[in-house]
Amino acid sequence: LFAPLAEETLFRGILYPLLKQSGFPRLALWGSAVLFALVHQNLVIVVPLIFLALALTLLYEWTNNLLAPIIVHALFNMANFVMLFLMKSPG
Repeated sequence: LFAPLAEETLFRGILYPLLKQSGFPRLALWGSAVLFALVHQNLVIVVPLIFLALALTLLYEWTNNLLAPIIVHALFNMANFVMLFLMKSPG
């Protein structure tokens, strides 16, 4: 739960609004999404993470509430953890 809270606070709560309010809405959307993906340091999942970040940003814009992308991010992480666990389980 800590990672989604910290990452959403940084990327959607600070970086995105700062760039958007500075007059760069496209850079805010795409730049924060690409940076979010690159911070995870896994080139295999960069593109899917960019799309996740775009969706989380649009959710933030739609709800005007940082809690919404935090919850979706946490659910995304949990779903990946469960899938990884099931794939590594015997049988």
